[in-house]
Amino acid sequence: MVKSLNFKKVTKKENSNNSIIPIGSTGLVRVGNSIEITSKIIREHEERIINKLFPTTKIGSQIWMTNNLDVDCYANGDQIPEVQNPIEWENLKTGAWCYYNNNPEDGKRLGKIYNWYALNDPRGLAPEGFKIASIEDWKVLFDFLGENIAGYKLKSISGWKENGNGSNEFEMNILPAGYRMYNIFIGKDDYTHIWTSTEKNENSAVFVNFNHYGDNVFSSDTFKYTGSYVRCLKLQ
Repeated sequence: MVKSLNFKKVTKKENSNNSIIPIGSTGLVRVGNSIEITSKIIREHEERIINKLFPTTKIGSQIWMTNNLDVDCYANGDQIPEVQNPIEWENLKTGAWCYYNNNPEDGKRLGKIYNWYALNDPRGLAPEGFKIASIEDWKVLFDFLGENIAGYKLKSISGWKENGNGSNEFEMNILPAGYRMYNIFIGKDDYTHIWTSTEKNENSAVFVNFNHYGDNVFSSDTFKYTGSYVRCLKLQ
């Protein structure tokens, strides 16, 4: 979560210019008595931080994150626990995350794996200004790209088994990152599971699957304790 910057108002006793000084900024910004201008400065600064943390690409009418989500807290700042133990992971009914093979080095490239309970938590998994993509959002994307070729256009240009790479035409950079069952990690280099925000029933939710052997993408449902990656859409 990107928190709002705090600022200090200097009184006339301190400075006759009544300057507004954003704490943590790169320098002193003199804006006289205008709170409106200061709010604009702070808002633009926050937007620059968000854009740096969560780069995006525009595809058709949608704006997608170009990386798998990699946050360890909800939108309100509460921490999401990292859970490595497979038995604990399987029995959870609350949000959790892990790295593929519980390896932080994999996380640097692939992002974090989440169970579906993290997506559905009322505190919000998506950063401010974004939402978790639903299956309907993905279908809009696939229809725009062409259902039978969407996977090829979205997959990364390297890393996929048996030269099943994509063109990465829109810099979406879908990597062959696999997923987590309760007791094993599976599929790295072969395919990747990405959660949607769409619930199937009490026990399962919908994901999309990119694979090395096809240029399309299919969707299915699986248990909510399964660990998959997350992509977000920018709110517009």
